[in-house]
Amino acid sequence: MRSFTNFKNGTSIIQGALTQLIQYYHGFHKVLNQPTFRSLAVRSELINLHHLMVEVKKHKPNF
Repeated sequence: MRSFTNFKNGTSIIQGALTQLIQYYHGFHKVLNQPTFRSLAVRSELINLHHLMVEVKKHKPNF
């Protein structure tokens, strides 16, 4: 599927997908904050959850 024929449906689908992305990233962040994973070098490469939410809001479709 390359485009949505109905902007309202497309907007709700994209919004739902972005909401799930934020929820999964938050869970992933919580897992990596457990004592077992605190020594992993990849933790320093993660972006802050707030920054992710700001970027998602920037690209939120407004129809």
